[in-house]
Amino acid sequence: MFWQVEDGPQGRRIRLGWEEHGGPQVEPPTEKSFGTRLIERASTYELGGEVELDYAPDGLNFKVIFPVA
Repeated sequence: MFWQVEDGPQGRRIRLGWEEHGGPQVEPPTEKSFGTRLIERASTYELGGEVELDYAPDGLNFKVIFPVA
């Protein structure tokens, strides 16, 4: 898990994420689950941020980026 504060043209933002390694091979889902939709909507509408999901073969990489209030 990692996090960092970054300054940019959009102001200060927090980048939070984690990367999975060493588990079974990952494949992108054919449909979004309830949990994925919940994370995306909460990050977008509640935090004014964005979500990045990468279903890499060796594990899921997740990042959420949102402005500092």
